[in-house]
Amino acid sequence: MAAGVPIRGSFRHGIHRIASIMSWTLCGGCFSGPVTVGDPRLDTGSDLSPSADAPSEPLNGVNCDDPKLDRSRDCAEIDGEPCGYPGGHYGYELSQVVPNFAIVDCEGEDVEFARMLNLRPDTGRCNRSVVIGLSAIWCVPCRDQAQLFAELAPDLREKGVEFIEIIYQDIDGNPATLDDCNTWDTNEVGGVFPVFFDPTDTLDDAMLLGTVVLVLPIHLTVDANGNIRGRGASAVTRNMILVEINDVLVHPYGIP
Repeated sequence: MAAGVPIRGSFRHGIHRIASIMSWTLCGGCFSGPVTVGDPRLDTGSDLSPSADAPSEPLNGVNCDDPKLDRSRDCAEIDGEPCGYPGGHYGYELSQVVPNFAIVDCEGEDVEFARMLNLRPDTGRCNRSVVIGLSAIWCVPCRDQAQLFAELAPDLREKGVEFIEIIYQDIDGNPATLDDCNTWDTNEVGGVFPVFFDPTDTLDDAMLLGTVVLVLPIHLTVDANGNIRGRGASAVTRNMILVEINDVLVHPYGIP
């Protein structure tokens, strides 16, 4: 057992590792979400365009003053500016509103998830969607998902989609550190999108609730009002994530 790892943490780490490897080997990317595996959009073999059915409004985000945006809950100021967060039934299941969880960036600064749903300085608009990846340094399929996200992120960012990755454990199953955050940022995503870490090693327990087996990576696709529109366990495929994102681009405020 690694020094300093409590029995519960070590046992949980072992279960996560075994389940993740088995899922990656046997199913090549299991998925749970609003689009079923039999959906015809997943059988085309084509490179799905996430903006194919999108409305004619600019796709670099949504207007932060749009009355369809729910910002009824206060949150900590962002760069001295007021912050609002969606209200609703919070949780990590489909159709719930993702909680405003706390994480730490690769410079050691505390960050709330609310930052991802508020004003983006580069566009002056708010994100249409945020795709959250939860990973661990020891998790091989997590690297595959991170690299897929890094490939998709540049083009989708221009459409108001933000990818983020959260590292919660190191190579030995201990809580992630600042060094782990920077290692993942450099080696797996190349600085293409924001990477954070969870020094409390608690987000996995919350996000894994409701899954059949405890597998990694986890991903959540969230719309502009924080609604979880897609959710998967094990590395998601390219087509699956694009279908989820396309649904949010067309309906960024919630399920119609």
